[in-house]
Amino acid sequence: MPGPDRYHISRKIADGGMAEIFLGTQRGVEGFERPVVLKRILASLLADPQFRNQMIDEAHVAMSLNHSNIVQVLDLGHARGRYFLVLELVEGWDLNQILNRARAASFPLLPELALYVVAEVCRALGYAHAKTRDGQPRGIVHRDVSPHNVLVSEQGEVKLTDFGIAKAMGRREHTGHGVIKGKLAFMSPEQASGTAVDGRSDLFSLGTVLYLLGTGRRPFDAPTDLEALVRVRQCQFAPPAQVAPDISPEFARITLRAMQAAPANRYQSAEEMLVDIETVQRSAFKPAGQTELKRWLADLQRLDGAPTISKAASQTPALDDSQALPLADSEDLVFDDSSQLWQPEEGPVRPTQPTMAAVPALQPTVHVTTPALTPPARQQSKTSRRLAIVFFVGGMAALLAWLGLREPPRRSRLATHSSPAPRPAVPPPAAPIPPPRASTPPPPPQAAQTPAPSAQAASPPDAHPPLPPTAEDDEEALLQHSEPAASDQVLGEDEGEGPVKPPAAKRGHPAKPEHPLPESVSVYIESQPKGAVVKLKNRVFGRSPLNLRFRPGIAYELTFIKKGYQNASKRFTVTGRKNQKVRVTLKKKPAPKKSFFRRILGR
Repeated sequence: MPGPDRYHISRKIADGGMAEIFLGTQRGVEGFERPVVLKRILASLLADPQFRNQMIDEAHVAMSLNHSNIVQVLDLGHARGRYFLVLELVEGWDLNQILNRARAASFPLLPELALYVVAEVCRALGYAHAKTRDGQPRGIVHRDVSPHNVLVSEQGEVKLTDFGIAKAMGRREHTGHGVIKGKLAFMSPEQASGTAVDGRSDLFSLGTVLYLLGTGRRPFDAPTDLEALVRVRQCQFAPPAQVAPDISPEFARITLRAMQAAPANRYQSAEEMLVDIETVQRSAFKPAGQTELKRWLADLQRLDGAPTISKAASQTPALDDSQALPLADSEDLVFDDSSQLWQPEEGPVRPTQPTMAAVPALQPTVHVTTPALTPPARQQSKTSRRLAIVFFVGGMAALLAWLGLREPPRRSRLATHSSPAPRPAVPPPAAPIPPPRASTPPPPPQAAQTPAPSAQAASPPDAHPPLPPTAEDDEEALLQHSEPAASDQVLGEDEGEGPVKPPAAKRGHPAKPEHPLPESVSVYIESQPKGAVVKLKNRVFGRSPLNLRFRPGIAYELTFIKKGYQNASKRFTVTGRKNQKVRVTLKKKPAPKKSFFRRILGR
């Protein structure tokens, strides 16, 4: 008769950052069976005791939490030299999959349903944060609240999963000072800085999920992980109403309060955030709950036919990274005697009748480590210096890589415009491309100061010679004259159409005080479709999208050129506001008319 620790592996369904995910069946006495999900840690991580203990920590934390909105690990076992977590199957999808499907089907999630999903996650976090043992708070913090870890069943149930990196008192592995764990796009500023976190950090992460549900965009998206990390640490994001003007004011207010940079300014508990959400649900939106979410999911499934996790196509079974003892489809698995695993110094008791659980997140966890040195009195200053070095080295590496990619056009331009015998007192007529700083000789003392943006913009009239007539509408010819380092320059009055005068004050109204404009403003330039060549007078800056720096208070006119589309011009005025954007939609060129003879011949 099969024992309680015997499982039948049906098939492999996914690969995660730390484990392989299998669909299986738990078998017990008297013909007992139920579908489960088995999470097997990768063999490459087994040699590291920290990862092995982290998996045991996940089981200890999750099995101590018994809540309808929290997944609970059913079992932890050891078989064939590998550790397994057993979780009960949730027939549905994670929230990230649902959002991607809704976007592809043009079937957006209603705001009242988004608030319901977030309210259910609030219930889960409120229970976990308030968990105690022997009258003392356990200090559980999830630290990875993201759409990948929010599971929604086809019945409209919402559950929070993957407490694998949760911090709880009495864990086997304590995260050291300065270690960052979690998905970067949904971190709180204090978590991204590697400092101590509490339950309010989870509420910030939940606020970023609400931001995504309300605007369709992540608040801290950036071209690189390094830039995203800086934005998270400084809590720099566009307000929801700016990204989605039609968003409800109440929806935006809850989002902004949850995403305050200082923890003291956020909701102080999940219960407080839940009360605010429920108040808005009753006053500003139609009633929405599990039944309405179930109907919406059914409508979405009728549109795209996406199967649930147990019905999705099986992944090809692969050998594990140790190339030994692969786990194949339709195979029985019996756990070893793992009583040693369940005797931590201060751990929960293994339950005899575990409740429902769900599928763990399949995305890998971001691990960013910042240095932490002793003694504590000198730790902060040394950490800041090392972080500055890391940022400087990373920035220089990115700059050198970018200059390397632009090397062919740069050589061509130098060969075309450089003078045969440069004189030391007069600069060459072509716009110089700044070489890496490492190769630049030290300037004299009187020229050590950085020129003002106005000086950078006030280049001589012949610094940018006119383009050849044949290059005006030829993308490739224009790109031969592009400026790889244009994003480091400040475009000023010489490139603009003239300064813009501030509006005169109305009669009877006092004039508004003038605020000093910044020296330069970064503007994001994009076209639809992407890839258009961007030109400003006689200067070419490459293909869109790109970022350019302008002096504010001046009007500029950009030209967009793309093969198969009509050239387009965009006139705009740069203000002192940050994160400005210029967007142009190109029209396709009309098809050439066929001659009379072509129409007759059908060609």
